[in-house]
Amino acid sequence: DLKMAVIHGSLRNITEHLNNDFLKDKDIPHLAKFLIAKEAVNAIFNETETFMKDVYEFYKSSNVLDNPEFTITSLLEEIISSINRIKVIRTILLRDSMKVAFFGRTSNGKSSVINAILGSAILPAGIGHTTSCFISMRGCNDKDPYAIAPESPDKRNVNDLRQLGSALSNSTLGPKNLINVYWPIEKCPILKHQVSFLDSPGIDVDYDVDTWINQYCRDAD
Repeated sequence: DLKMAVIHGSLRNITEHLNNDFLKDKDIPHLAKFLIAKEAVNAIFNETETFMKDVYEFYKSSNVLDNPEFTITSLLEEIISSINRIKVIRTILLRDSMKVAFFGRTSNGKSSVINAILGSAILPAGIGHTTSCFISMRGCNDKDPYAIAPESPDKRNVNDLRQLGSALSNSTLGPKNLINVYWPIEKCPILKHQVSFLDSPGIDVDYDVDTWINQYCRDAD
């Protein structure tokens, strides 16, 4: 199994599976292919980083450093530079989810689309300004969904979300706030492929909303 090869196998075992048959396999969802490919690329960069470190240590401890005719400084600097670039790439690849952000004008159907994907009308939706703050949706292994509000790390009933995230509620949160909602992956298979959704207020409801979009959506995929 390719997935097990990614988790437990060597680089050779992983790359053996990444062929045209893998791309054409209709039984593997496209998001699963993306996830597997991302993990395979991360494995490649991991081995590359290890190799570059070994090369660096070899030259650093080698007797060639004692040879005045051999200039090694520039080579070592280039190796260090390559290692640092690889670390940056791996940091990006090691993100725990692919972030999909929805933003646009009021009543453009942002929340409705996410509700349709989740198969449940959990997000405030309707005619007019309904979403008051940013709402992040991601999968969890719990049987019941829950929400975490910005003022407390405690799990809350998702029904509270309709009040906290709704612009029509008296206890609503402002656009600078972010509510995290965790939805059981068994209720929405797409979430098991490490995908998260970010709902946002309409871009035409607050003068500072661009600031919060930049804060919460800038790292979206």
